Amino acid sequence: MTRRDNASRAASAEQLLFDWNAEETNDNQAPAAQPTAAAPTPPCTGDAPFPATATTADDSDADLIRDRGYGPGHPWHYLPDGDNAPPVPFDDIPPAEDYGRSLERELPKPATKRIIKARGLLAEERRDLEQARARYDDVIARGADALSRYDREIAYGGNDELARAGTLALLYSQISWRRGRIAYLERMVSQRLGRHR
Repeated sequence: MTRRDNASRAASAEQLLFDWNAEETNDNQAPAAQPTAAAPTPPCTGDAPFPATATTADDSDADLIRDRGYGPGHPWHYLPDGDNAPPVPFDDIPPAEDYGRSLERELPKPATKRIIKARGLLAEERRDLEQARARYDDVIARGADALSRYDREIAYGGNDELARAGTLALLYSQISWRRGRIAYLERMVSQRLGRHR
């Protein structure tokens, strides 16, 4: 063994024998600051992972206390610990706004090719919207029974209530998104047809 190996072993041995709990005093150091008491935490309402809206003591309406303002595109909108709201009827789901920019990238620049592509996309979006409608209605009617085993047991950890809520939120967002795209494509197709008459 070399001298370096012996020195390394000796250093390691000393390191292992060092008492980490012992206080080391050094006269050249400033005294350590004493920990201060932690600030009191404000009282929480319920065990929700997100803060609830502030309520006054005289709020007797349970719906106001329970409503935390989650939108229909969020799973907590449907859960009893959240807003406990019913699903939005399909016909009442509004189209998402400002999806024209995403469609502009998909459409060719030349007018003739653009209108042909827009018509094809419009047909696709309408077909996909009908599929989303059928799925949305099925989840509303059958709840977690309408979901796959993967969704229930793996994606949502066996929590059927959360699986239903998460799927409804996702479908709501998809339906809104598709309606926004359909509205944009319909305007584009009708404008092009109006110019060619």
